[in-house]
Amino acid sequence: METIQGLEMKTNDNTRIVILLILLFVFDGLQTVQAQELDLRFMHYGLEEGISQVTISAIAQDDKGFIWIGTSGGLNRYDGRNFMVYDNEMFEPNSLSDDNVLDICKDTEGNLWVGTANGLNYLNLRKQEFTQYFKESGNSSSISDNRVHDVLCESDGSVWIGTDKGLNKLIDREKGEFSRLDKNPEFSVPAVSLFRGADNKLWIGTYGKGLFYYENEEITHFSETYETNYRFLNDDINKVYQEENGNIWVSTTEDAVYKIHSEMNRVTHYPANPNDPNALHNSNAREVFQDSKGIIWLGTEDGLHQYRPSSDDFIRVSSDPQQPFSLSSNRIHAIFEDNQETIWIGTWTTGVNAYSYYQKQLGHYQRDPNNPEKSLSNNSLWGFEEDQEGNIWIATNNGLNKFNKKTREFQHYHHNPEDPNSLSTNLIFGVHEDAEGYLWLSSLNGINRFDPKTGKAEHYFHDPDDPNSLSINTMWDLFLDDKGRVWGATGGSGLDMLNPETGNFTHYNHDPDDPNSLNDQMVTVVNQDNSGKIWLGTQKGLNVFDEETGIFETFEVTKENPHSLAGYQIYDLHVDAKGNLWVGTGQGLNVVDPESKELLQYFTEEDGMAHNTVWCITEDEDGKIYLGTSFGLSVYNPETNSFQNYDQRDGIQANEFGVGAALTDSEGYIYIGGINGFNMFKPEALSRNQFAPPVVLTDFSLFNKSIPITSDENGEQGILSKSITYTNQIELDHTHDVFSFEFSALSYLTPEKNQFAYKMENFEENWNYVGNRNYATYTNLPAGEYTFRVKAANNDGVWNEEGVALQLVMTPPFWKTNWFYFIASVIVVGVAIGGYRWRVRSIYNQNQRLEKLVKERTNELQQTLKDLRDTRNKLVEKAHKAGMADIATGVLHNVGNILNSVNTSSSLIDETLEKTKLSGFEKANNLLRKHINEIDSFIAENPKGKKLMNYYLKLEGPLKEEQEKIKNYSKRLSDNIKLINEVIAAQQSYATANTNNDLHRLSEIVDDALMLNTGSTERHSITIKKEYNSSALVICQRTKLIHVLVNILKNAKEAMAENDDDNKLIEIKLDDDGEYAYLSISDNGHGITEKNRGKIFTQGFTTKDSGHGFGLHSSANYMKEMGSEIIVDSEGEGEGAVFTLKFELQEAQGGIKDKPK
Repeated sequence: METIQGLEMKTNDNTRIVILLILLFVFDGLQTVQAQELDLRFMHYGLEEGISQVTISAIAQDDKGFIWIGTSGGLNRYDGRNFMVYDNEMFEPNSLSDDNVLDICKDTEGNLWVGTANGLNYLNLRKQEFTQYFKESGNSSSISDNRVHDVLCESDGSVWIGTDKGLNKLIDREKGEFSRLDKNPEFSVPAVSLFRGADNKLWIGTYGKGLFYYENEEITHFSETYETNYRFLNDDINKVYQEENGNIWVSTTEDAVYKIHSEMNRVTHYPANPNDPNALHNSNAREVFQDSKGIIWLGTEDGLHQYRPSSDDFIRVSSDPQQPFSLSSNRIHAIFEDNQETIWIGTWTTGVNAYSYYQKQLGHYQRDPNNPEKSLSNNSLWGFEEDQEGNIWIATNNGLNKFNKKTREFQHYHHNPEDPNSLSTNLIFGVHEDAEGYLWLSSLNGINRFDPKTGKAEHYFHDPDDPNSLSINTMWDLFLDDKGRVWGATGGSGLDMLNPETGNFTHYNHDPDDPNSLNDQMVTVVNQDNSGKIWLGTQKGLNVFDEETGIFETFEVTKENPHSLAGYQIYDLHVDAKGNLWVGTGQGLNVVDPESKELLQYFTEEDGMAHNTVWCITEDEDGKIYLGTSFGLSVYNPETNSFQNYDQRDGIQANEFGVGAALTDSEGYIYIGGINGFNMFKPEALSRNQFAPPVVLTDFSLFNKSIPITSDENGEQGILSKSITYTNQIELDHTHDVFSFEFSALSYLTPEKNQFAYKMENFEENWNYVGNRNYATYTNLPAGEYTFRVKAANNDGVWNEEGVALQLVMTPPFWKTNWFYFIASVIVVGVAIGGYRWRVRSIYNQNQRLEKLVKERTNELQQTLKDLRDTRNKLVEKAHKAGMADIATGVLHNVGNILNSVNTSSSLIDETLEKTKLSGFEKANNLLRKHINEIDSFIAENPKGKKLMNYYLKLEGPLKEEQEKIKNYSKRLSDNIKLINEVIAAQQSYATANTNNDLHRLSEIVDDALMLNTGSTERHSITIKKEYNSSALVICQRTKLIHVLVNILKNAKEAMAENDDDNKLIEIKLDDDGEYAYLSISDNGHGITEKNRGKIFTQGFTTKDSGHGFGLHSSANYMKEMGSEIIVDSEGEGEGAVFTLKFELQEAQGGIKDKPK
């Protein structure tokens, strides 16, 4: 370290002595810790997580809370779940000007300025549009150079731009006017770092000319005014940053870091020294940043460093390939802190790292292959014990470990075949200390009495010739009771008790004929309650042993017994501070009162536990219970009667734990281990993340297609006139019957544990709690006004109850509007009244004629019969006309159905034309015309010319695809219009009492009906399955039969609206029995109740909120008019429905039979 005060600085001798004494004390007490690096846990974001490129140059956050990341492969927006990539698109002026992003800043309006290697960009977040700014030849109001290194957005709205040719200031964003501050010829150099100081000076770090500041419209070199006259040893500056106390940090490319002290008369140089653990390790210091807690972070080409003011040095954070949560790389190029105190680290070629102050600070200890002698001997653990000196003893799969809490180092004890006093085996299951300081070890090979002072072990083995010896060498667990006796849980030979004074074992076994004996030979765990009773767990439940009576009482699992345990298999027993017994089983957690022997409580996953299998249990000083389960750590709080769960993402060693591997030591530290080492932490390390996450909408889709921001040439807006994130209200019409929202919680601490709930107010009463699923889909929402709400919780379950809300208006089709109902009602009533009056008048006239005939006493019978026939025909005709109201309703219903398809085809054509590639084709042609006279060199040398040829080659496919789409949509449109004409013609024919039928092939009419429904079928993800077993020819009216089929298909679609997209099936079968043809159409929708089946074809009957009960009624009438029959069948609600059409078969050669009268 070099310090300069003026030309010289002298250090006070007394100060030196004090500092020396402090350093000697620190090194004496923390010598092993001092040389260690800072161990931080990082989350990683790379290509696999969706980021566009892993070379990171800039990080920022917008007002909503999104994280923006600049890479050499585009701009990325991260929402805690997905990355949205913005990149350069050829011939798209509203895209990013270049993919190589160098800097990002947020202005006072909440929008972003993005500096790239080729141009400056302004991103309007509401419109999701870029405005590009370039250097223009001959225009002094444009930016001075296209390479933009740094952008500074100030609180007064000013925007400063550092380019490869000096400093610029934004004058007018709309006009693209800038002021070039390059009056000083010396300053026409790369301005790579800008910072507004506390003294209101604008500090400018340059590449090649050192440090400047801008004040009173003058640019001055740092060395020219301050009394130090100090010039940095290296003038290639990477970063300028002022900390809260006024000190200015300057990082350089070749000479590490300088600190200009706040009084501006002193400069301290911090050179790099890779051999000094408390110095920077690389001379190329890239980044300097002070976080909200006052910590100075420095990023270099060889590690991340924190500055320690107390010792005026640094502690390093580095990448370790052996540690999956360490830094991903030592090359640090960007540092940023978000509004939740998460530190984001941008690396060179390995993506982004994130460290949160609120993540769980859980010390994780495991075997270190690079330091095997002083690390854990094996990562699989079985138990802990604290001795009288405060050391922690650990039973592992590879010997016994002694852990020194002060030095954080391990000492190992193993089985040595050549040493009879070594451990009997390396597989140790449990460790317990007696009053004399000896350790008793249960193992795969007997019991060991281990002396920590000598490192020697005394062994207890099974001797088949000695009935007082150990009953079996496999010993799962031990417990030392209050009398100093050793109780052993054996692996198949019951319970053993050792009297250390005599060295003899007493055996307790299961006797099938004795209900008071042990209930199973496989004993897994032993413990003692406060009254002295021995409790033990077996593979068949819990036992309590009364020594005075010699009776084992068993607690078995029975449905009838409300106090039975939750499972047979017992893994751990723990006596809490209140004397209650906690029992960990394979089916949940139980709490037993040892005195009354009653079950006080039992817990399972339904109560909030991470998993039902509980391997180990311990308790902290506040009475909270810690459970190692098969899916992470669960912490039970008796005060709130609730669980908080943690898993490997929170820093837990693994999601699986060892049997009995939990301990709380005398200092309050929790030890809990499993298959990947162990964690050691204080309870406060699990403090909850109290930040309620902002909730945002991130996407809106119709029919599973994301809706873009659109407006037509007349300024009329589409569904979204701005980003859904900034939209407060949307309006949809009746054709938009399948739509979805995506949303996100902008909390980045273990974001995969964020949870969501949503509801549609005025449609749903209760919230839909959907875990971490971040989307909601609605179908067939009735017309009306709604509010869609989303709320979210962070990784620790803290909810943002306010969330986000969006107003939704669903408009009805025109034939369901009030004005249409009014007009239709007037027409129907008018026709009915007119028909009635005409019929009355006709009858009156007929009576008059009859009276006249009677008066004339006409006795001619033939004339009378003729008059009667004429009268009958007129009555039929008038009655037929009186039914025109029913006909009008039929026309409206059938045309309304077809108009749905017409609207869909029209919308798809409009959408295709809006997104056409022809606009890009026109721009490409203009570029080609501009260079037509130099076409050879333009294509061979100009990068745009090379891209142009590739663009033309790629354009053929999209244009052909657009052409085919429009052809298909137009054909559907024409077919539907033709069908409308046929509907009208058919109704006119009906009105004139024309009942002529034709001979048709039934399968062809079915295919025509399906073709007309193709758009609706595809949009609603419906699968059609056809099975034609007959080529039947039937007599029918084609138009009427098609409308019958369209009505049935439409009802089937609506019946399956609540089904998942992959579970919507319509089956069509065609068969005949030689006399009749049978056409059946079945769906797997909500079915028809028995009560409703008999009324399904009745006019006016409907089960739909917005139905009118005419479709199936008219279908039944059509079938009857054609001499055919329609039948419906359903096994009940939720079982789907089958409609069967029955036709009389006709022979093609035989012609058409007359329809029966």
